[in-house]
Amino acid sequence: MTVSDIQFVIVLYKQQLAASKSFLALKASLDKLQEKGHLFIYDNSPEPQEVHNHTADRFEEAIYVHDPANGGLSLAYNAAARQARQSGRKWLFLLDQDTSFPEDTLAQYLQAIEVNPGFQLFAPILQIANGLFMSPCRYKYKWGKLMKFVEPGPHRFADTVPVNSGLCVNLDAFLAVRGYNERIRLDGADYQFIERFRKQYPTYMVLDIRFHQDFSLFDTNEASLTSRFALFLADVSNFERESFMDALLYARLAFVRMLHLSLQTKKPVFLKMYLQSLFSKPTTKTQSV
Repeated sequence: MTVSDIQFVIVLYKQQLAASKSFLALKASLDKLQEKGHLFIYDNSPEPQEVHNHTADRFEEAIYVHDPANGGLSLAYNAAARQARQSGRKWLFLLDQDTSFPEDTLAQYLQAIEVNPGFQLFAPILQIANGLFMSPCRYKYKWGKLMKFVEPGPHRFADTVPVNSGLCVNLDAFLAVRGYNERIRLDGADYQFIERFRKQYPTYMVLDIRFHQDFSLFDTNEASLTSRFALFLADVSNFERESFMDALLYARLAFVRMLHLSLQTKKPVFLKMYLQSLFSKPTTKTQSV
């Protein structure tokens, strides 16, 4: 197992690559190994950017895809998986734009994959600004709950689930479960992927590495909250449902988010948006890698 077996992917939105915490951390980790990596950059920003001046020193290959239509995370990760397959890579390493991690991260991933051949997915411990751990999190009845403590080592998807940033997934396993649901642009994309993944692979490995991520949980701007809630409602309508109970649990998820935002802002707009979503026609067809 070497760095050349990994396809790294970073998804950007209104962010310059050179200022991305994930990109800077990835370069530092490759510097630590004195290795060059293979990078796939998916840019959902309205305007394209020049990236190759920033990637030439530490990446043998840097593929840049600009998507002004903002297709979202799922589309980006599936596109990276297809590129990885074409390039003969064996693992897919997922990153967003705003996650930082230690310099020895890649060395620890490489060692963990080497000594744990029975695992198809590896994840870090992800901490957010309030000190709680966002990943892995408790996940029961379609509901994720932040944790105060995370034990490294083997985990069962029946108990906890990891989120996107920092996932290193065996490419064959990723493709076997059909990757991400491309109709989900942002919210819940990781949980929906895990719903698919755990049907075939019940366990995963949590590494003793602490990542830090900026998280919109603490956003207080009303316009931003409204825009994000609209996207959330659209994503929830496209979640894969296998039973009537799934539909009820996802309806509860949307209701609780609406209630929280309404109490936080004391504005009726979120209730109005929620009620409108109840009468919109859900999308039933799903797309995958």
